Amino acid sequence: MKRYNVLFTVWMIIVVIIFALLCTLGFIYKNKVSKYKEYENTLVTATKEYLKENNSYPSDGKSVKVTIDKLIKSKKISKKKVIKECSGSIEVYHGKQMKYTPNIKCTYYKSKTNL
Repeated sequence: MKRYNVLFTVWMIIVVIIFALLCTLGFIYKNKVSKYKEYENTLVTATKEYLKENNSYPSDGKSVKVTIDKLIKSKKISKKKVIKECSGSIEVYHGKQMKYTPNIKCTYYKSKTNL
């Protein structure tokens, strides 16, 4: 009977260690990705300002692509805020509502497109 108790205890310790390791890896991944998610939000905000200033909204059912270079040239985003390892654009689709979809590709991150 003692042998089963020891075996049960060992398995419980192994399960707790695996669970803790998976949670730790999840938090590390979330921290690494949060920088890129924040960058995507910055690009969407800058794109909204760019389109408003230039009055270049897409017509109904159409889309417009605004590159990061256009945002830098129009001074809607500063070079300090640009992540050098990333490139891409923001696609603006006009359906029932305006939909802003950032498409960035970095060394260790790539946007998920939902358009």
